[in-house]
Amino acid sequence: NNNDGIKVNGFSGTYNTQTSYIINNTVVDSLQDGITIGRSNVVVSGNDVSGSSSNNGVIYVSETVDNVEITNNLIHDNLASVSGTDTNYAVRIGKNPSDFPTNVIVRDNSIVNNDGLIFFAQNSQANLDALRNWWGTTDASVIAAGIVGVMDGGGNTNGSIDFSTIFTSGADTDGVTPGFQPDTSSLSVHDFGSEPAT
Repeated sequence: NNNDGIKVNGFSGTYNTQTSYIINNTVVDSLQDGITIGRSNVVVSGNDVSGSSSNNGVIYVSETVDNVEITNNLIHDNLASVSGTDTNYAVRIGKNPSDFPTNVIVRDNSIVNNDGLIFFAQNSQANLDALRNWWGTTDASVIAAGIVGVMDGGGNTNGSIDFSTIFTSGADTDGVTPGFQPDTSSLSVHDFGSEPAT
């Protein structure tokens, strides 16, 4: 695939108030984004995304959109960006100085072996809920090193990305259901809280 694997984009008006679902897909070897979300009210769940080499992100929430749920996905083995200069984040929420998505959650995913973990362009959303994901490690400092937040399009700061509760196992408890069904009995809480190290 020489472009994005799946793209939900370009809707406005009343269509933008209806919920769209990107569920139970396998997206492999996209030259750009595995999944791009450019509209509000989208559920991204049960997908298996690998082999992306995007300049944006494997799952990329673009534009100033609202209400996006990214849950129960396998996001793994995604490559460095084709540009050679950008980081291909497993989940990128906003990129341009004027794009600030709000009410986005990233929960219950397996995010393993990617170029970067999460990029979050924060403006009006006070806190990114990135709780209860499996990151391929339980070492909070390693996870923090792959997470970047920017405030108001300015310089780097890592405030307000809450990944303080993590899964301690990457085992999928249901091999039949698409995506990632985590072991919710195996959790660790660390003191990085909502402010990963810079």
